[in-house]
Amino acid sequence: EWVFENHAQVTFGELHQPLLLEVIPCSTLSRNESRTAGQAAWQSPRSRADFGASVKYGITSTMTLVATINPDFCQVESDAFEVEVNNRFPIFFSEKRPFFMEGFGLFNLAGTGGDSSMRTAVHTRRIVDPLAGAQLTGTSGKYTFGALVAPDASVGDEQYKVYSVGRAVRNFGDAQYVGALVTDTEFRSDHNRVVAADVSLRHGANFRWNGNFIATQSSSATGVDSGGLGGQVSYSYDRRRFNIAGQVEHFDPGFRMDTAFVQRVGLTRAWQYQALNFYPSGKRFGWIRRVNPFIWMVGAKDRNQGGDEFFFLPALRFNFTRSGFLRVDKGTGHEYFAHQRFRTGRWTVDGGAQWTKWLNVGGNFNRGPGVFYDPLNPFQGSTRNIGARIGLQLSTRLNNQINYTFVHFERESTGATVYDVHIVNLRNTYQFNKQFLLRAITQYDSSRRRVLGDFLAFYELVPGTVVHGGYGSLWEQLEQYPYPPTGRAFFFKASYLARF
Repeated sequence: EWVFENHAQVTFGELHQPLLLEVIPCSTLSRNESRTAGQAAWQSPRSRADFGASVKYGITSTMTLVATINPDFCQVESDAFEVEVNNRFPIFFSEKRPFFMEGFGLFNLAGTGGDSSMRTAVHTRRIVDPLAGAQLTGTSGKYTFGALVAPDASVGDEQYKVYSVGRAVRNFGDAQYVGALVTDTEFRSDHNRVVAADVSLRHGANFRWNGNFIATQSSSATGVDSGGLGGQVSYSYDRRRFNIAGQVEHFDPGFRMDTAFVQRVGLTRAWQYQALNFYPSGKRFGWIRRVNPFIWMVGAKDRNQGGDEFFFLPALRFNFTRSGFLRVDKGTGHEYFAHQRFRTGRWTVDGGAQWTKWLNVGGNFNRGPGVFYDPLNPFQGSTRNIGARIGLQLSTRLNNQINYTFVHFERESTGATVYDVHIVNLRNTYQFNKQFLLRAITQYDSSRRRVLGDFLAFYELVPGTVVHGGYGSLWEQLEQYPYPPTGRAFFFKASYLARF
């Protein structure tokens, strides 16, 4: 009789968890030069040497402490240029710094993101220049917890704004949980304190709902106290033939959350989405994977701007072979800004496909009524946007990405052009082997009349033991001078991973 056919209890003794202790000291040498328009000579260079370190310590097998002091993120890829003219809401840039990305998903609140006014409850890009940082994460049975503390030195010389975040989650399995979040920011007499709770549950295989409730209490530098409540409730029901989703959210006028990325407050808003899915079959339509007509609509009451808003968007989306897609939609609506009512809307065509193994091409076009968001003198206008995307991968080592955006805005009453903006982002990488990589980035923004060049050489012996070398240059169109270089910088950074 085979021994594998009998069940027996096996006991292991004298098992000890190995100590997890990683220390990564790093040093950075940098040199910066600048000059003003009309000057042929560069100003005296500013050279600097920085030293920092990060530590990762396994307190237990399920609890880890990560800390850093004087972190340097010069090797992090710069943000792609975006259109920064006439935006009603701030532009969201995702986190790219390694320290803040580790375990970041734990701090998200259910119900945020997507089409919500609150993109995320903890947006670590708010911490612009961290002097140091500490992050504790762990699990205990069905509980997950985490904490983050970081002082931000960007507020002024020898001054720091301290960000603190705490999070606890009770997991029920299958991505279901209830959780709590507390945040606190302190800067002299100014503070912002937040308590939040969230829940994410599902019923059966198709229905899911989630929500959050947030209470804030703040005091300004001048001693003015404020407070407010906020919250969101969302649901979705998904089947193969149709999808339905919706959300209701509310933020008081006094709502303030320094750690969050929130588009606006003083708002009650609801949106609804419904879609059908058709899957053609047969040789004649085999290249069409899915036909997806849908309707998205949103309504809101904006107390700060003094009115309501509504937007209705019917659309038709196709999915093809070769990762291809095409979307056509027409939106109509209105919004209030500076207590005035304006028409909004757009015709949009967006599509793309992986035409060959080495070529991916896409583009978009939209036009319609728009608003010039001047708080003192807003006016109705018309806008036209064109975008193009090209991805080239001529070999497994070489990757090239090209993105172009053009935005035209004109005054509706006269047809006069208010602005034209051209944005170009070029990104090229070459992977020599698993350890060595080169990256070159070129970006152009016509509205700011500047070109940015960014070059990085990266060599990783093992994870954590890395050498970086980088060079950056800025060209600006200044008066009669056509894009002379006005700034340049070089850095060299080395780090070493020591395990104990």
